[in-house]
Amino acid sequence: MPDLKPGAHVSAIGSYMPEMQEVPAETVARALVVVDSRSAALAETGDLIQPCKPGYLAKSIFMRS
Repeated sequence: MPDLKPGAHVSAIGSYMPEMQEVPAETVARALVVVDSRSAALAETGDLIQPCKPGYLAKSIFMRS
């Protein structure tokens, strides 16, 4: 999603398993990520787990809502 403009909102809720990913890691790395539960998101959400593997982002950036 390199064509997203700054300030764009993306609601990505489809990657409910660690192996699934619908948003490119590069897009997640540019984002403000807000989750209900950091531990649950890092255990279940492929859109967040996958970008952490190659080092695109640090797990500490996830904010709770």
